[in-house]
Amino acid sequence: MTDDILDETRSQVLDGGAGLDAGQVLRCLRLPDDRLEEALSLAHAVRMRWCGPEVEVEGIVSVKTGGCPEDCHFCSQSGQFASPVRPVWLDTAELVAAAKATAATGASEFCIVAAVRGPDEKLMAQVSAAIRAIAAEVEINVACSLGILTAAQAEELAALGVHRYNHNLETARSYFGQIVTTHGWQERYATCELVKSAGMQLCCGCIAGMGETLPQRAELASQLAGLEPDEVPLNFLNPRPGTATNAMCTFLAINTSSIQLIPVTAVAILAVNKSINPSSIIGPAFIASMIATACAIVAVKFFEKLPAFRLPPAPAAELTSNAAETRTESVGVIEPASTPPLARWGAPALIAYFIFFAWFFFGWLIFPKHFAYVPFDLPRYSTILRMNLPGDGTGVRVVKTVSALAIPMMLTFFPLYAAARRIKVYEEFVEGAKEGFQVILRIIPNLVAILVAIGMFRGAGGIDLLTRKLTPILSVVHFPPELLPMAIMRPLSGSGSLGVFTDLVAQFGPDHILSRTAGTMYGSTETTFYVLAVYFGAVGIKRTRHAVLAGLVADAAGLIASVYICKLVFG
Repeated sequence: MTDDILDETRSQVLDGGAGLDAGQVLRCLRLPDDRLEEALSLAHAVRMRWCGPEVEVEGIVSVKTGGCPEDCHFCSQSGQFASPVRPVWLDTAELVAAAKATAATGASEFCIVAAVRGPDEKLMAQVSAAIRAIAAEVEINVACSLGILTAAQAEELAALGVHRYNHNLETARSYFGQIVTTHGWQERYATCELVKSAGMQLCCGCIAGMGETLPQRAELASQLAGLEPDEVPLNFLNPRPGTATNAMCTFLAINTSSIQLIPVTAVAILAVNKSINPSSIIGPAFIASMIATACAIVAVKFFEKLPAFRLPPAPAAELTSNAAETRTESVGVIEPASTPPLARWGAPALIAYFIFFAWFFFGWLIFPKHFAYVPFDLPRYSTILRMNLPGDGTGVRVVKTVSALAIPMMLTFFPLYAAARRIKVYEEFVEGAKEGFQVILRIIPNLVAILVAIGMFRGAGGIDLLTRKLTPILSVVHFPPELLPMAIMRPLSGSGSLGVFTDLVAQFGPDHILSRTAGTMYGSTETTFYVLAVYFGAVGIKRTRHAVLAGLVADAAGLIASVYICKLVFG
């Protein structure tokens, strides 16, 4: 045995194909944080060596949701805790429809789950009828997760053709009594053995983060290995309800600074006001938003390591009291983001499309001396020709050309790509609109609250006060004072910042550098507080940690970048 557990694991698991015992697992779990990347790399190598790169996609639907009699402290579907989940049953027709929808996405497995201790006679009859109906109408493997089974029930499910059965151990045997008291760990383990004996595949995993110790996690790993499951789902419980995780903060920071392809609203305002070239802000906005996104990622990763924002360890004692606050998303089919393969003509068409834009447009516009011959008259592009002035450097020419080409390229690329992928664009749009409407219903209270707060802040003169106080400071870095109200309003309100932008265009004209800079600022930044209210409000997050600060850093970076890029491009 070597002193280094990763070297030992590499030899034993990667090369020899033998598993680790509980002691070796514990040594892996106790590795310092600076060796995490090395451990993850080794885990990936083991996966590729012994499992391969394939990923199976599975859809899940709940035949019976909520009202479970068990007291699993981590589960919001337990009827013994106050939670927003209410008992719901699906009939056979609904299950068949869900199976068809799952198969249409390209998934190979459809799992029927139920929030029960174990299936009674009624549930077994309903599930049996659904499995037969699905087998008759849909080409897809059927899996089940129905709780604790008897030997007869396991044999019946196997005879019906159930391909896989999910039943998690949840945690180590020595800790199980701390999270569940209405049934025992041995009952779960016995069900897993019955599944294997009946000839079904076993899906068996756990939930980490429920207050168990590292030795107990190692114990659980050894117990799972003894079952030799075909799949091991790993779930991680956030034992801090209402607190944003690092992943949530990172997502919000990226979302509030997301790269802007085309700032449609800003371009439309300039066009309505008779701008000579309203699309001229597209390139600057694109580059400014890239800078904002880079700053957002750096900022959110920096802040999460500071003691003030670091997630404290949650005591095990908090688990039971927090169980009632655990939230679950609405249950339904989990539709993977799969797309049909390219049609035979798709790849050649897309290649030709990009060659066309790269050669005839980019080459001609950015390096006109080398593309003096144009095989057709382009009187409509005289504005673009005037954009690229003789004194412009290559970088400025690139920005201006991106601005000119972005709209025609986007308008032609997406329909072509959808046709090549044989995607039904209208149907996809309708489905997205349905989901969006459901989300709106959940977040209306948060929207009302943030909009009222912003209206009160503006009405009380808060924007004017900040503008007066910050103008002397920002003048040091040559930030135009006329744009300060825009910079202050943008993180707060989309409609408010749009009003400021419109006023600037009316005051200075659509082609003035201040108007174009304001349009770039509008297109390269986001309403940070609005976005945080919508996303965090939808999932009940009250302690946002460093998400707001990271979002504001991204906004500041986008605003400052907009000013300097516009000075460079528009003079």
